Amino acid sequence: MMARIVGIGACVFDTLYRIPTYPQEDTKRRATDSKSAGGGPVATGLVAARKLGVDAAYIGVLSDDNGGR
Repeated sequence: MMARIVGIGACVFDTLYRIPTYPQEDTKRRATDSKSAGGGPVATGLVAARKLGVDAAYIGVLSDDNGGR
């Protein structure tokens, strides 16, 4: 019998920025690149479970904006 996981909780939409060097305190850096990705503790755990071959599902609310779709 295959294990099953249901996740209930935070699924978020992350925007990650690449900068050339780690910034000094109280300074600004211009990003050289950005990437958007799904994230959050529940979503990350469910993706990991699926990659390990476990049946997983999410219970919760997703918006119908670009990030939710």
